[in-house]
Order: sequence, then C-alpha cells, then structure tokens
Amino acid sequence: MVFPVKLTPEREGEPIELKLAFSYGLCKDLCVPNDVSLDLVLSPAIGKGDAALIESFLARVPKQGKKGLLPEVSAVEAKLDANPPELVVDAAFPPGAAATDLFIYAGDVFIPASKPLAPLDGGKQRFAIIFATPSEAAAVKGKTLTLTLVSDQGSTETIWTVE
Repeated sequence: MVFPVKLTPEREGEPIELKLAFSYGLCKDLCVPNDVSLDLVLSPAIGKGDAALIESFLARVPKQGKKGLLPEVSAVEAKLDANPPELVVDAAFPPGAAATDLFIYAGDVFIPASKPLAPLDGGKQRFAIIFATPSEAAAVKGKTLTLTLVSDQGSTETIWTVE
C-alpha cells in the first residue's frame, strides 16, 4: 500500500522530521486491529526525481463522487429492520472496469465488509453490507458514511447519511 504525500520543509534546504501514528485492521474472516508509530528524518535531497512516481499514486486517490463521474454510487437502501439487517449499494463502473470493490468508513462505528451480490455486469454491480445483529445495524442509524468505490480505472468517494 502506498500513501502518496507531498512534503515541503518549513525552511528551504532543511530536513523534514516525519512522525506517523497509524491504526489499521488486518482482515479476512476476522479483523485484527494493529497500531504502529514511525519516525523518520528526510534529508533535503531525498525525493528528487520521484515526482512522476508520486503523481501516479496521487492519481489513484479517490475523487469526490458526483453525478456522471464513474465509478458512481447510483442508489443506497438501508434495510436495517430486515432479517438480517443490511445496506444495499448499487454502483456503476466505467466500461471494462475490473477489480471492483466497495469500502465503507463510518468513524467509530463498525461496518461489516461489503460483498458483491453478483459479478459486474455491464458496468453495474450491487453490494450488500450484512449486519450480524440488529444492535450492530442500529448503531449506524443517523451516521454519515463514506462510500468508496474502487476499480482498476479509478475510484470515488460518496458521503451518505443513514436514515
């Protein structure tokens, strides 16, 4: 995983002290939380000539979703009182897209991993987020979610509030 970051020293020609505290989860069937702290001093000469590499990774950062920009969230349905409770997300991807996926961020509220309900068909794909319990589903009511659609042809983020 690459996190493209552009850094500018406070004073030209001086090193940059970089500190990072990062929390993440390693998930398959079960998610294991991890925390890491890193410190690094970057000399002024480092990174010269890496502009093209950095720009290529910056191009992969999700863009703000808007009508007509693919991939696009076309509909979201909250079925939180169903058995099992779920969110259903319909998405549209660019023609020929592959490696499609949906990630959802809800801050401090747990959201299960999304699952495609069928293979990508004509650029359309439906995802389900199935909650294990009604109380798990109830925790997302009123929350603002960030829906990130990704594919090999780009990614977008859409903000949606659960009602």
